[in-house]
Amino acid sequence: LDKDGDGKISFHEFCAVARNLKVHEKLGVIV
Repeated sequence: LDKDGDGKISFHEFCAVARNLKVHEKLGVIV
């Protein structure tokens, strides 16, 4: 998840993950 390698998840990284989770929820896919 930590794409820039600073040991922290940036706000943009968090948003990208949240967006992916929402997409999976819409598709009904359980990961």
